[in-house]
Parts: sequence; structure tokens; C-alpha cells
Amino acid sequence: MATILPIGDKWQARIRKHGFPSMSQNFNKKQDAIAWAKTTEADMITRKIIPGLSTGAIRIASVIDKYIEEAIEVKSLKALKAAKNAALSERLTAEDATLSPFGKDKTFTMVRLKRTIGDSLIKNIDEHYLLDFIKMRMPDAGGVTIGMDLGYIKSILDFARRVLRLSINPTVVDDARTHFPRLGLDPKSEERTRMPTEAEVALLREYYANKKRQKIPVPVLIDFARSTAMRLEEITSLRWSDLNEIDKTILVRNRKDPLPDASSVQQEWRKKLVRPSAGLG
Repeated sequence: MATILPIGDKWQARIRKHGFPSMSQNFNKKQDAIAWAKTTEADMITRKIIPGLSTGAIRIASVIDKYIEEAIEVKSLKALKAAKNAALSERLTAEDATLSPFGKDKTFTMVRLKRTIGDSLIKNIDEHYLLDFIKMRMPDAGGVTIGMDLGYIKSILDFARRVLRLSINPTVVDDARTHFPRLGLDPKSEERTRMPTEAEVALLREYYANKKRQKIPVPVLIDFARSTAMRLEEITSLRWSDLNEIDKTILVRNRKDPLPDASSVQQEWRKKLVRPSAGLG
């Protein structure tokens, strides 16, 4: 139950609910304190706030699971919106609403974070903890990759503070980044200066073509990717039902869009320059 109390020239909202940590927040206006209390209690009922004795009892793995659940929910809503706006409801199946909420890189990173730091208590995530994390990653990763890891950790901590209402300070990630120069890490990626030559591509095609246990037609995928400029996730999401053999086009799902406000499930027609009979089936 929520209690609203005057504290000096501010108003404090306090919430105590069995099975959840006690929570409080100060506001300049009483109506803001009341609104926060109502929203927080509703989140407790819908289990958006993780039950537990206190913030100190919550592990990072639990927050990551909640973070992924929220991302799936948001992506499902965006998929339905895209279908409605594009009048493509009949083309979108239940599978579209349960697509991985992230790209393959972020998905892999989330799995690795759960495996490596998931058992740690979230209250212990501070600058020194993250410094140890950076040093642990240095033998296997460079500044760019470690910087991306820290970015995902900050997203998780920000989610824990804003959505789960946990007493977390995401800026500890920024403090940890200040150690990069001393550790000899460069968080900036190097710009590609050239494309692979035809001879190099030929060597790749020959290597995969001669692998006896290779079942995936990698040489065909190489040619297809070069002809269409499509990403790996876009290629592997293609379906035969979306192919229009008459005008030689195909519907591309989950297209990456450079616009920040674009839907995560984009629909776009691209020219299909590699024939289906080339071995993609």
C-alpha cells in the first residue's frame, strides 16, 4: 500500500507490498507522487517489478530475463503495427510476433553476459566490478567489442532503474569507460579501406565447396549476399512463400533500417538476382 508524506518542501511516496522491496521516491508535487505510486503498484501486480526481499537479492540474470521479455513484447506490438500500416496482415504469421527481439550480435552478447556475470548481485555492479569485467574480457576482445558489452550492460542497468524501479546507477558504466586509455583500449572501430578482391572471394568459395561435411551451400550464399547486399539475418529469414517468381522479387523481413524510429519489422521488396534453383533450398 502506498503512503504519501510531506518531506520539507517535497512529497515522498512510499510503497510497502509483501514479497517486494520497499520503495520510495521524492517529488516536487503531490500529484506526481500519487501518480508514481499508482504506476509502481500496477507494475508490481503485473510482475514488471521483480519480487524479492530487496534490490540486493536480485541477480543480473533475472534482470536480463526481464529485459528480454520486455523487448519481445515491444517487438510484437511493432510487428502488428507494421502489418496494419502496410496492409500485410495476411503475410505475417505468428512467427513474426516471436522473432528474436535483438540481432544476432546482441542476442549472443546477452547469452554470454548471463553466463559470465549472471550470478552476480546487481547491487555489486559498480565501477570496480566493471573494471574487473573489462580486464577479464581483454584476452579475447578488443576495445570495440568490450565497449559494446558495456553499452549492453548500461542498457540493462537503465532498464532496471527505469522499468523495474531498482535503486541502480547506470552511470557507473561511463566511469568504467574512463579506464580504457590507461588499459590501452580504443573503443573506436577502424573504417574499412577496401573490399575483398575477386581472387579472395574465389578462395573462400573454393574452401567451402571442398569441405566434405559442409551441408550449407556457403558459396551460393556468398554470391547471393554480394548480388543483393543483404545482411545474413535478412537472408536466413527469407521464405519461399514470399517469393514472386513472375517479377523476380522477394519480401525481405526484419530489415535493418538506419532510421532510429523505424519499425523493427520492416517490409521491403528487393530484386532477387540469384535463381532459387542455385541451391538455396
